[in-house]
This record gives sequence, C-alpha cells and structure tokens, in this order.
Amino acid sequence: MLIRPMTREDLPEALAITNQAFSHDELFSWIYPRNDEYPDDLRRWQMIRLRTRLVTAGEHAFVAVADKTDPFWSGKPVIVGYAFFARNGKDQASEKWKHDSLFNKFERHLLSWELWYEEQVLDRASDPARIKKLDASTPEDVYSSLGPYWHLSLLATHPEYQLRGIGAKLVKYGQQLPLMRAFR
Repeated sequence: MLIRPMTREDLPEALAITNQAFSHDELFSWIYPRNDEYPDDLRRWQMIRLRTRLVTAGEHAFVAVADKTDPFWSGKPVIVGYAFFARNGKDQASEKWKHDSLFNKFERHLLSWELWYEEQVLDRASDPARIKKLDASTPEDVYSSLGPYWHLSLLATHPEYQLRGIGAKLVKYGQQLPLMRAFR
C-alpha cells in the first residue's frame, strides 16, 4: 500500500469514500435527517469541506492507494482511504508546518462564500436547529490550553476495504509526520 499526499485530482475519489463512509453515520443521519430525500446536498457540503481542508494552512492530507502488494489488489491503483492531520499552535515549530500561498488564501475565501451559499440557500437535507445545538455543545477553544499539538482531523476508509488495517496505517503515517524532514 502506498501512502502519499492528497492532490486535487484525488478529491472525487475522496468524496466518494466520504459519502459512503459517513452518509449513514449516526451523527450525520441526525444532522441530515432528509439525506435520503436530498442526497446531493450532503455530497456538495462534503466536497466543499474537503476542498477547504486541502488548502488550509496546517492541514496535511494523505491518501492510501492499493497496490500490487495488497491482497485486495484489483489490478489498478485505487484510493482506499485518506486522512487529514492538522498542526495547531502559534509557536515557531508550528508555523513551519503551516505552508500557505496567495492562491490557497484566495481559494479559501471563495470556498467560504460557496459554503455559506450551500448552508443558507441550497441545503435542504440538514436540520439547522440540530446543527446549532451541536455547535453550541462543542466549545471552539476546547483545546486552546494544550499549546501546540498535532491532531487527526479526519479519517475515512472505503467501506469495502474497512477492517484491513488501512486506517491504522494512515494514523501511523500521521504519527511520523513530526519526524519527517521533507515536511519541515
């Protein structure tokens, strides 16, 4: 199995994995009670969030790609999972991990408009009252007292490939990030 950085070209496959892995998750089912009626609404929101994460400073995304060494190899490389790791903190070491560019800043700005339009106008599948209740139950500064830290911000494995150690391999890869010189 090959683990490599996620690219924009990987987003459609990552979206398919996201949708299949989370669309019937208990939390998403509660937030999106009309998902069966309007499935594209959740997919659009998930794609905007994936695109935003990919261009956010401090977020590092990786995909797990099946290759010839895997027992479930189908004869062609296929993305079977992905993970986003985030480096938080304002210290000098944290700043080294927050690569940014003018293009990424501009894209995040445009994506924030797109997300607002999705949530305020297009979305019919979610329950805004439930989202508000969830947001109110999770303080935004819950981790601020920890200081600089890494965290796994998103992990998904395609349901057909779950329970094969793919998620564990992605987590282990992420745990090695602080030691990798290529990313320093």
